[in-house]
Amino acid sequence: MSQATGFRVGAEFSSYSELHREYRRYQRDNSVQMWTRHSRTIEAQRRRAPKRPMNDALKFAEIDYVCNHGGAMGPRARTNKMKCACVIKVRLSADGDKFVVKEMNESHNHTVPQVKAEHTHQPGGVFVSAAASDCQHSALSPTPSDARAAMPQVTGFRVGAEFSSYSELHREYRRYQRDNSVQMWTRHSRTIKAQRRRAPKRPMNDALKFAEIDYACIHGGKLYKTKRSGKRPIQRTNKIKCPCVIKVRLSADGDKFVVKQMNESHNHTVPQVKAEHTHQPGGVFVSAAASDCQ
Repeated sequence: MSQATGFRVGAEFSSYSELHREYRRYQRDNSVQMWTRHSRTIEAQRRRAPKRPMNDALKFAEIDYVCNHGGAMGPRARTNKMKCACVIKVRLSADGDKFVVKEMNESHNHTVPQVKAEHTHQPGGVFVSAAASDCQHSALSPTPSDARAAMPQVTGFRVGAEFSSYSELHREYRRYQRDNSVQMWTRHSRTIKAQRRRAPKRPMNDALKFAEIDYACIHGGKLYKTKRSGKRPIQRTNKIKCPCVIKVRLSADGDKFVVKQMNESHNHTVPQVKAEHTHQPGGVFVSAAASDCQ
């Protein structure tokens, strides 16, 4: 299996699993959320070009990955679509035996968090990235008791979990997606400013930015029903009414976020991620996710 060095124009991938693995890594390393805006299966492509050689094991002939904020803004009051230009277009090679990145635009028209790939030294002479170091923080570099009291340790999304800032909440949101191999989006949100118009006397910390946030699986939502009279069915949609949702609200004192409701069930297949551990030089054991960072 060829080693993919990252998304770039001309990069090749010999299987769909290899391509998808790089797609997920690209999102994690660049702090962006993307989705499959367009895809065409081998079967559908063969009807267009029956004589073209295509490897059925690749499953797809065309895939377009775009930023979660890509797409035209709709008439609805809440939408995350703002015509972001970021796109990665993948097509079959000429011999139909592998994927090739044909077009790539990494520009965004919105703020993208900057992730620094800093490296820290660990006992035993092992250098790991900041992300991997964070995974080993409690075991390898414990913090003093006073520092631990100043910054609460987040143990993950669960009903009743509290987050003292939006950045802390968003960090856990991204980690949850990575660790559970799911893609989610913000289906609903209400800012502090909007909530204050509804409840002017309620205490709310403006630094938190939001009063309500609902994170949902990208497959959540009702199937779109066309109003046209033609016989042509809907060609592409990823909405299949998946019930997975995490509802976050302000606490009673308005000073932190609290997970009020959580449904982790899906009505579609979700890849299973095994938390395997690998041995590193110097006697240090790190998880597969942390090892992947290195």
